[in-house]
Amino acid sequence: MLFATSGLSIGVHDAQNHANLIATVTVTDGTFSVTKSTNNGNVTPVPGRPCTYNITVSSPGDQDWMRNDVQVK
Repeated sequence: MLFATSGLSIGVHDAQNHANLIATVTVTDGTFSVTKSTNNGNVTPVPGRPCTYNITVSSPGDQDWMRNDVQVK
């Protein structure tokens, strides 16, 4: 049996009306870094890679959101 799992999936939505937002998501861990744009409010920047990440989400017209030490097992 073969299957794929997502290591880290991120949804970016407006806090007021919950609409999907266009955003750029940057995920870093030491020297590893990946930046992806959301597709309909969702993005999977790191498929199946267990680690501890720092995440930054940037959306035009909104304040950046950052979270450090997010663990993916």
